[in-house]
Amino acid sequence: MTGEPPVENVENEDINTMGKVINAAFIGVGAFIGREHLPHAFNNPKYRVHTLCDLREDILKEPAGQYDALKTTTDYQDVLNDAEVDLVFIGTKGDQHARFAAEAANAGKHVVVEKPMTHTQEESERVVKAVIDNDVRLLVGYNRRCSDAMLETKKLFSEVRKDTVRIYYRMVTDIMDYLDYYAFDIGRGGGHLIMEGVHILDIITWLVESEPVRIYAQGVPEYDDSVMITYADGTVATFILSRNGGHCYPKEAMEIYTGRSTIVMDQFCELRADVFPDRFVRKYFPFPDDEVDEVPGVVGQDGGIELHYQKSAILRKNNAYWDQRLQPDKGHYEALDRFADAVLNDTPSPCDEIDGARATCMALKAQESIRRNQPVDISGDDYFLPLRRA
Repeated sequence: MTGEPPVENVENEDINTMGKVINAAFIGVGAFIGREHLPHAFNNPKYRVHTLCDLREDILKEPAGQYDALKTTTDYQDVLNDAEVDLVFIGTKGDQHARFAAEAANAGKHVVVEKPMTHTQEESERVVKAVIDNDVRLLVGYNRRCSDAMLETKKLFSEVRKDTVRIYYRMVTDIMDYLDYYAFDIGRGGGHLIMEGVHILDIITWLVESEPVRIYAQGVPEYDDSVMITYADGTVATFILSRNGGHCYPKEAMEIYTGRSTIVMDQFCELRADVFPDRFVRKYFPFPDDEVDEVPGVVGQDGGIELHYQKSAILRKNNAYWDQRLQPDKGHYEALDRFADAVLNDTPSPCDEIDGARATCMALKAQESIRRNQPVDISGDDYFLPLRRA
């Protein structure tokens, strides 16, 4: 995008004159932040891109111009010491999330931290206490909660839910060519469960609205795991996390069985359900990021798993799977929009520090279960649930 003029953001300027805009700074402006959070914040009139911070000065110039940043710096202390900054996005590697989140909270800044919030329970305690003690708001990047597909799934689930609930979730990708990927290193990335599995540990808990009480896992702590979670209300969820799937096969799907009904959420682009006694549901969700030419004979970009297969095949045929984007809406923009409302109106975050601590704790308990080869109990005290603000 070098040389492109800044994207117009008139709405941001209008609201800024009314004093209702959130001045946001970004610590780390790498791939994910640059692809998701920066454009979403810039295009949301509730935010203003105030400061960009990165250790590499050479990568600051382009996004600074594109998003009209007021300041750039290579020293994150400049961000924390700036009284104009209201909120800090943490976009560093995962093993630095806790440090920067706690420091930002202690500086009185609201925080958006990518997943995982933390790698250890000690880090979780530090972040939770910093956020609560300084009366700031924190959002963990478990954006799936805010996607249209998951919101529709939860609404339907609440309508048909009966005493017995069984859930199956798979998150399977093909990254066998990247076995040295830092996420698989327990010391650097925390392992696959910490690095990415936390997304699903969070979304299942959010869906069932019950606290986990027991976890049993098999596999290896670094990757390729099967996890069974028992919740306080009797719900049992099975979660498969693997790096050994098909290259273009859709990454995620969830199946729910309850009340003689079946609900399937497929790759955030399709919801299907057989609802007792005689109702059938099939709903498609659009791809907000879709750089793939239209499939011959298929009209529109409304999503749907069949269109996802067809477009993935085009990418594979043209060896462009990693160069062109085909991304279902997983709620990134909506999560930031709802968090802005929480900051502006002093209301609860859509995914707060306790949610972040819980997901980390569940992943650690699953790794412990693998090492011990037996179920492991979990309680709210393990992730500081009693500290949650009303």
